[in-house]
Amino acid sequence: MGFFLFFDMRESDSTHIQNSVRKIITIILFSVSIYGNSWAQNLNERRNAIKITFLSWVTGSTKISYERSYTPLQTGELTLGLICAGYDKFRNHPKGFTARYAHKFILVNNTNYALNGFYVKPELVWSNFTYDKRDEDFRTKSSMVALFACPGYQWARKKFVIDGYVGIGGSLGRESDTNYHHGFVLWKCFGTYCKNVAMTFAIKLGYSF
Repeated sequence: MGFFLFFDMRESDSTHIQNSVRKIITIILFSVSIYGNSWAQNLNERRNAIKITFLSWVTGSTKISYERSYTPLQTGELTLGLICAGYDKFRNHPKGFTARYAHKFILVNNTNYALNGFYVKPELVWSNFTYDKRDEDFRTKSSMVALFACPGYQWARKKFVIDGYVGIGGSLGRESDTNYHHGFVLWKCFGTYCKNVAMTFAIKLGYSF
């Protein structure tokens, strides 16, 4: 008798726990749904942007970026650049490409525009191009990878986006004679040089949709 009573109590407790778990899961799913709907209603629908890197043309390349808002506080940005589509600043006829991916973590956004606000981002960059060797009659190749930590701010209103950032990080690969890699430069400051430290800076103008 006691055994069956104990078994019934255990079965009753198990059923109670299962019901409680179901209620908790239901509440969580409901909360997530409300949160998602609230985000969709409160934030402007323009969560995508196409941008061009301002002034990159004057240093020998053209770069175009696509950014997408994943969540209220995170976006991803892919940039592709054609090295040779621009003014040949160093007169070494560079030809190649560059690619970069950044994942933005938005820190402050007091507006209802998803792409607006102060942010920090890690950014991975690959630059690959050939160019004329200085004072020598042949072409050589530069290929470098860099990983940056960048603080920045993006202003987004209606259809327009302005994005600016600076960054410093590590780099490796085969450097160019000019230390410029069409998107970043190698450390050459205060009378010191290091090919494994790189700096980057950019201003981008764009259209959101």
